[in-house]
Amino acid sequence: MQGSFGKMLCEALRSGNHDTCLGISCQTFAAGTYGQERYSCPYTDYMPGEVHLVEDGYIRTDGMFDPNVLYKSDDGYVRTKNRYPKYFVPKEQFILGQQLHALVPTDSCFQPFIKFSWVNFENNKYVELAHSFTDVHGGITSNCAIDKSNGHIPEEAFNRVKKIGDSYKGENAKKKYPLDKSVLKRAERKIPKNPNPKNIAYCKPSYLMNPNLDMEINSSGFNYDAFLGNDGDFDTWSFGGDGFYAYAYKLDLEKVTTVKKISLFFGKPNNKDVGFTDEFLVKISNNGKDWKEVEHCLNPERKTEIEFNYDKGIKFRYIAIIAVKPNGPNQPGGQMYIREIEIYK
Repeated sequence: MQGSFGKMLCEALRSGNHDTCLGISCQTFAAGTYGQERYSCPYTDYMPGEVHLVEDGYIRTDGMFDPNVLYKSDDGYVRTKNRYPKYFVPKEQFILGQQLHALVPTDSCFQPFIKFSWVNFENNKYVELAHSFTDVHGGITSNCAIDKSNGHIPEEAFNRVKKIGDSYKGENAKKKYPLDKSVLKRAERKIPKNPNPKNIAYCKPSYLMNPNLDMEINSSGFNYDAFLGNDGDFDTWSFGGDGFYAYAYKLDLEKVTTVKKISLFFGKPNNKDVGFTDEFLVKISNNGKDWKEVEHCLNPERKTEIEFNYDKGIKFRYIAIIAVKPNGPNQPGGQMYIREIEIYK
């Protein structure tokens, strides 16, 4: 839907009325879910805004696509192992030129791996979500399952949507819903004690980027976020997605620092045939914009542990490990896995 086909389809839909407003909410045509907004079709008026989970009036934007790592926490929330919850907070009417919109399931769940009994949020939380959108001139669409036997909306679902609507328009019409900082605080990462205090890369802000270092990208899987590449745990790893086989791993030391050693650990634990890189670059920067290449490493031996030493030290705040090879599917090693990066003064 990003290219000419999307444009052609939208033009066809508007052919009878050029003032028609379009918001295509189908994953086949527009993957405009929250957290992946940039993949929405640019020729529609409304963002598809498919919502997989609402938590206390907020839309969760972290992916929940692997049933093996989903669980319900002791305090009653849906969680994913090795991934922190993320939330979308409506702030303005438009996202990438499209009207703010959310397609919210009310009696079912778009994600089959999630038990709906886990996510059946209270009506008042739905009303809070609706107000947070309409307060910035966005919109909400309630998605209801259809009774296969007669094609009707089940009475229970209809009554629930009506009750939500009546509440929104009635006693809650003028009620304001300030952002609940305690909800967002749940998403803050709790950093454990550094197992290697001399490693200054531990739990510093890290990102998955395109090779040009000008766009942040998603991970290849929702359990391979950037923070897993510098969490001090050699049994977790990070790798980039969004179609970028050759991607970059960026880390922020938070201040310009003199560094004397960089240790890189690639691959999958106990499997040297997966996740190594044949060729990669190491670049550094003081401001995150101007980058200097300090290493261009060819790795014909396919080592998974590589160390760089600088007797006189090099100064930087940001460092990027940029995969050059493999740069596509069906190549030995597959994508570069960052199992761990360590940096020493």
